[in-house]
Amino acid sequence: MQTLTVDQYNALDEKSRRPCAKVLLTSGTISIPFEGQAFTPQIESEFTPAVINHISGRYCIVFTRNVDVSGVTKRHLHFKNSDVNKYTFNSAVDLVSVIPQNDYDYYNPCLVAIGTANIGIVVNREGTLFSMIVSASTGNIVTDLTNLNITGEHPTLFKMGTDYWLMYERSGELYYKTSTDFVTWSAESLVSTGLTNGKDYPYLTQDNSGKKWLLFEREDDVAIPPLKNIYYMTSTDNGSTWSSASALTNLTTGDGQAVKPKLVDTDNYIWFSYVLKRTIQNLKDSNYPSDQQKFPAVDNTGNRVGMIVGNKYLSIYDRLTGLYTTHDLTLHGLTSTNITSLAYDETNKIWVVGTYYNGLIVYDESTTAWYQYNTSTTPALQADMIKMGIITIENKIIYCVSWGLTTALKLEKINMNTNTVTVLGTITLEGSESDYWVETRVNSNYIVTLVRTNNNASKIDYPHVYVFQKSTDSLLYNTRMAEGSQYRISSDNTYATDSQFHTALFGWDKNNGIVYSLAYDANETSDNGIIAYQIGNSAISFVKYYSQLPGNSAGLLPNPDEINGKISFIKSVVFNDSTKRLYIEAYTTLESAGGEDENYYSVLNTLTDEVLEIYSNEDATAYSVNYPSLDVGIKKSLYAKSYIFLDNATSLTSSDGKDLIFTSDKGLAVAGRYTWHILTTESVGAGVLYRKSDDEITWTSPARLTKNALDNDLCLVAEGTKLVAFWDREEASGTHLYWDEDLSAEINLTEYVESLTITMSDENGANTASIQIADAEGSFNPLNYNSLRRSYLKEGTMVQIQKGNNNGYTPAFYGYIASGEASYLRNGEVLYNITLYDKSKNWFKKKVTTSFYQDQTVSSIIVDVITNYGGLTPSEYDLPSITATIPKVQFIEEYIMDILYKLYQAYGYFPYFDESGILRAREINMDATTDFTYYENGTDTVAENKASAMNVVEFNHRWSDDELVNKVTVMGQTRDPVETVFPEEFMGFIQGSAGWFSKSNDFTFYFSEDKTLLAVNPRLEVKDSCGNQFFGGGESLSTVG
Repeated sequence: MQTLTVDQYNALDEKSRRPCAKVLLTSGTISIPFEGQAFTPQIESEFTPAVINHISGRYCIVFTRNVDVSGVTKRHLHFKNSDVNKYTFNSAVDLVSVIPQNDYDYYNPCLVAIGTANIGIVVNREGTLFSMIVSASTGNIVTDLTNLNITGEHPTLFKMGTDYWLMYERSGELYYKTSTDFVTWSAESLVSTGLTNGKDYPYLTQDNSGKKWLLFEREDDVAIPPLKNIYYMTSTDNGSTWSSASALTNLTTGDGQAVKPKLVDTDNYIWFSYVLKRTIQNLKDSNYPSDQQKFPAVDNTGNRVGMIVGNKYLSIYDRLTGLYTTHDLTLHGLTSTNITSLAYDETNKIWVVGTYYNGLIVYDESTTAWYQYNTSTTPALQADMIKMGIITIENKIIYCVSWGLTTALKLEKINMNTNTVTVLGTITLEGSESDYWVETRVNSNYIVTLVRTNNNASKIDYPHVYVFQKSTDSLLYNTRMAEGSQYRISSDNTYATDSQFHTALFGWDKNNGIVYSLAYDANETSDNGIIAYQIGNSAISFVKYYSQLPGNSAGLLPNPDEINGKISFIKSVVFNDSTKRLYIEAYTTLESAGGEDENYYSVLNTLTDEVLEIYSNEDATAYSVNYPSLDVGIKKSLYAKSYIFLDNATSLTSSDGKDLIFTSDKGLAVAGRYTWHILTTESVGAGVLYRKSDDEITWTSPARLTKNALDNDLCLVAEGTKLVAFWDREEASGTHLYWDEDLSAEINLTEYVESLTITMSDENGANTASIQIADAEGSFNPLNYNSLRRSYLKEGTMVQIQKGNNNGYTPAFYGYIASGEASYLRNGEVLYNITLYDKSKNWFKKKVTTSFYQDQTVSSIIVDVITNYGGLTPSEYDLPSITATIPKVQFIEEYIMDILYKLYQAYGYFPYFDESGILRAREINMDATTDFTYYENGTDTVAENKASAMNVVEFNHRWSDDELVNKVTVMGQTRDPVETVFPEEFMGFIQGSAGWFSKSNDFTFYFSEDKTLLAVNPRLEVKDSCGNQFFGGGESLSTVG
């Protein structure tokens, strides 16, 4: 154990000294995307922060906050600033609290430094821009609010050379004015971007080279809502000339809108941020406005969409080209006017159309060939079958249900590869032919067919479930969910006799084998819902019931009392495999006379049971959570929405699935006719994204800058290589301000450290350390919302301790904050006692079950464990290569560190974390005796490069069945020798010449055969006997020592 006490930078004798240790704080990895920490107490709603790093060393921030003015809520302009260390903030100052300025709403403030002491502010009030100057250190008003007589929105300020530039938007164009004193402004000038369409939200800044940047958003398409991208222009002569506009985002129709750009230059990257907005967007209106369109099908990218038009055409729409290709099905075997379904095999580019009387019509796009499967073809379908319902097609295998005038249905499998037809099962049900509702889904294990038929006698819907084993094409079981079944649930959780199921409309979680089926009570129409049940090998099992009512499980629809009506029924249920979301459409009949019917659309996250969105065609804002508004045109198209289909394509942020919604609108065409809209929907306020570049040419792919999808207006500031951000977030309690910083850059806390202790473990345990931090200002206090340091000492933060002086520092400890406690003294500084552990601490606490390893090397298994279960990256370990192969092994519910011990010690190594936090393994010398000299790395081949030797003097191994102990104790040589008295004994003799003519020889005696024992008080008796032919006789000498 070593203890290092830090000498403060400013000692009592006022002499500056370097510390003998450094304490550095870091997250270890990049902190992006930001979690966000509350910047203010969050009492009132606050919006649109703007920040600058003032020349005085302070952060200066302006934003708007809701305040009460004589019982009326107004949005006022506020100012906050930090100390010169940029950690502690003063309380917010209301800059427009005086009469009559307080009786207005203020929006979108911006600011710029005015000299070394002040800041200039421009803010929007009722479409007009106002300016003022305040003190950067106190917030005191220097120049009162002044009307600039400029009509504009979304202003931005920046100083270029000796001029202040004010830029703003009006009617889709960008304008600017300049001033040398922030009082008198030039005439207005138009910004020439060379781009058409609307431009908005300009932002002016500069990089570290002095190059000026102008960013703005622009409408690239007049879709509903408009598609927007971010563009930029640069200037190297303080705005006299500008480069051509270039795009920084490349969204296409349906991807949403990139808005509110910002840019900052840290020492290593240029960071560009923007807000990604997504709402319902109309990708394409069909070119068949007077013909009914139905049965949409898409590929997994969502780029190829097929539909049936006018009951006779197969129309294929390519989103990438925007072109339709239409095929007249009457030229390929269609004689009836009724089509029942459409399916698409994306891999083989095959479209399959189900019909009345004509069986299946198949179109192969790759070869442009057409095929038919009916009662007359070879192979033939069932002779008595009339209606054909396609279920799915995959790898040229078609699953379909057909039925005729009898009460029997057949599930058939058509293998286009082998040109064969197999009847998987015949289903006989009660009820008339016209009342059948049939749907089938497949996954890797099952073929599931749900059938509902109306019993004319009792008027009760009887759902049937048929489950087939896909690998054998055999029926596993069928279940008739009759009256009294556990799957019939009414509002009071009883088995109502009039409960019904709409099995033709259900969502299918194919990966987990879960069916989400509509269930409704005929007499309690306000309590329709969704039943989820699991498909098993021998039976189905109830999972959960989702009521439409708020407060009863997940409320799928708005409260009927609020809309003065009742929910008649749920029209469609669709499950998205990518997002695990359930999409439900419902139809409501208003009770009031002359009231119009309404459609409601709900999105349910099945992972959290959270209803994400609820909206309607009549009032798009009343029940919307993540959709603040919908365009009027979209509201109309939702009115008669008939079909929904969702694809699994990955969105721009790789966090939300991109969903396609197909709607048919009777209201915009001749009665009984349809206009088809292809819509896409994702969360509005999909979050703040960023791109970065180190050369201003190549930019990284878009990624999230903040984690919350409801984060909005964001501003950036740079502190060396550290990125700091402030933004607002929409929450249930209002909109509030947040901040965060990238802690991958080191933060030096040495000047606050009073003392520290490091303990490097020699046993199977974590290395530990403790530090004491003095906080006279309270800036580390987690309850101090005016300090940006309040979260620095939270659990899990990485700490590096280095020892040394001005000649250099070397690693002494690397670990994480495990716990801490604070001592608060009246009128005194706060002392924080922080406990640290190295990375192995959690590995001694975390049990994991690994993969099954077969015929893998020891090294590959170890790397898999420490990366996939321990979370290490390649830069965090330096391990020896062990090529031995293990035939089979799996670790079940074992600590990660124990797994490493088992693997390494079997091959002569010991794992540990060093002072730099790197996982290493030292070799164990298995040949040494207990008296062997051990070195740190287990070998003495290069002793001078190793740690000091340790002589083992005692070795004990103890185990106990009762105490469940298996312990090895190894004790090394100490400074106090262990004295052992041995009886005197003859040690031997030496024969030879002891000297010649006053010469002498040296002889060495050892006290043990292994030559390791030392004698403390030896008694040595030497007997010398001489004799030879020249001197005759011999002499002896006895000496005792």
